Amino acid sequence: MNNVKKYLTKIRNTRIHKTALNKLTLKSKLQGMLLLTSLGSLLVIGTTSWLQAKTTLEEKIADQLIGVRTAKADQFEFFFKNLYNQVGTLAEDGRVVEAMVGFNRGFRQLERKFPEAEIEPVLEAYYTKEFFPRLRKNLLGDNELKYITYRPSGQAGRYLQYNYLAKNPNKVGEKDKLLDAGDGTYYNQIHKTHQAYFRKLIDNFGYYDLFLINHRTGDMVYSVYKETDYATNLLTGRYSGSGLADVVREVIANPQAGSIQVVDFKPYRPLPMKHLLLLLRLQFSAVSI
Repeated sequence: MNNVKKYLTKIRNTRIHKTALNKLTLKSKLQGMLLLTSLGSLLVIGTTSWLQAKTTLEEKIADQLIGVRTAKADQFEFFFKNLYNQVGTLAEDGRVVEAMVGFNRGFRQLERKFPEAEIEPVLEAYYTKEFFPRLRKNLLGDNELKYITYRPSGQAGRYLQYNYLAKNPNKVGEKDKLLDAGDGTYYNQIHKTHQAYFRKLIDNFGYYDLFLINHRTGDMVYSVYKETDYATNLLTGRYSGSGLADVVREVIANPQAGSIQVVDFKPYRPLPMKHLLLLLRLQFSAVSI
C-alpha cells in the first residue's frame, strides 16, 4: 500500500513540474537561456583576465627581483674593489710598514720577558668573569670554556693581554682608548706612537678593527680594539680555525709583496656579542708586506 502511495505522489510531482514549465512563455525561456549563456561568458572572461593579471604580476615581480639582484651585485663588486684599493694603499703606507716592524720587534722582546707572578690570576679572572659569560650566552652546547684553552700560549701574548686587556681600565669594546700601558717596554713606546693613528684610520674607513700579524709565525702582534684574539697565535692557538687564521694561511701560500687575499664569512668568537652580526657582514682581508 505504501509503495502505491509513493508511486502516485511521484507521478503527481512530475505532472506539476511539467505543468510549470509549460506555463513559461517562449520569451521567458529565451531570456533564461541568454542569462545562463551570459553567466558562462562572464565566468570564462573573468578566469582568463585573472590568469593574465597573475602572469603579468609574476613577470613584473621577477623583473624587480632581477633588478635588485643586479643592484646588489654592483654594490658587492664596488665594495670589494674599494676594499682591495684601501688594503693595497695601506700596505704601501710607510707608517703602517714602520708600525709592523716596530710591533713585531717589541713582541719578540717580550717573549724573553718572563711574566710576573700576578699575571696569570688577573688574566684568568678576566676570562672567567668578563669574556666567558658573554660568550656562553651566544653558544649552544658549549660548556667547555676553559681559560687554559683560550689564553695565549706564548709569554709575550699573556703579557700583552694582561697589560692591554685585563688591566685596561676601559670597558669591553673600548679597550682601544688606552694609549699608554705604562710598563716602560719598547712595545709600549711603539703603541703610544701608533695607536691614535690606527684608531682614526679605521674610523675613517669604517672598519671594525685592524690587525698586524706576523705571517711567518702566526702571531697577532697588534690590534686596535684588543679582543681576546689579541697577541694570540692564529696558526696553532684557539682561533686557528677562524676566518682570520684562514687569511693568514692565504698570505703564507701567496707571499708575493702586494698580493691581497680575501676569505669568506665566518662567525668570530673573540668579538663582543653585540658586534658579532656586524662582523658577519664583513670579510677578512690581508696583504703581504
